[in-house]
Amino acid sequence: MFSLSDCALNFRFSLRVLCLLGVSGVIIRLIHFTDAEARTIVANWRAANPWAMQFGDELWAAMLEAKDNPGEVTTVGRINFVFISGLLGGSMLMQLPSGRFLTYRRLHWDMVPVKDDDDNVIGHQREMTYARGFGRVKLWKGELVNNATQGTAADILRGTLVRLEADGFKIRLHTHDEVLGEVNEQNAEAYSEALAAVMQQGFDWSEGLPIVSEETTSPYYTKWEAK
Repeated sequence: MFSLSDCALNFRFSLRVLCLLGVSGVIIRLIHFTDAEARTIVANWRAANPWAMQFGDELWAAMLEAKDNPGEVTTVGRINFVFISGLLGGSMLMQLPSGRFLTYRRLHWDMVPVKDDDDNVIGHQREMTYARGFGRVKLWKGELVNNATQGTAADILRGTLVRLEADGFKIRLHTHDEVLGEVNEQNAEAYSEALAAVMQQGFDWSEGLPIVSEETTSPYYTKWEAK
């Protein structure tokens, strides 16, 4: 999943869309989109994935209901929301399937400036914002979808790393969605199969979620599949 502000269709996001479409990152220097072209890509993705749009609408509605009813829990599938007015200036908590909470601090409606392509203020609009770092950022349904899915994926990886260590795997490092283990070359195939079994095992709270993994072997760390 990915999120996008309707007014922030820049090159960075354009490349991210291309990565999702399977375009190789080696052509990064050759790619450029106008705002109109990027908007078309986003519109096509949304049309091809109506389930994601529906999920976003449901999350947004549940979040707003929780905001209007402090202390009451609202639920969408396995995601829960509760707004606690006395926590950190008024915070929305999103509970993930694992039980972990994501916190949106000092959440409230704001009138924010709308700028043109030359960074001139041409008006104002009402947006839900929350505190992050030393400033405030917009909260919208796309971010809720992204946070729910990426947060759940992160919880699966964290739990799996703990399980791998307990099972004796020699894990040397991990990235946000990868685990790197070390093994003698002659044991690589068996290690890969055992790793796959653990990676796809899941947890009680993840039952029914589609968990898949791909294993490759290489004499050095690489982002490309070894041949």
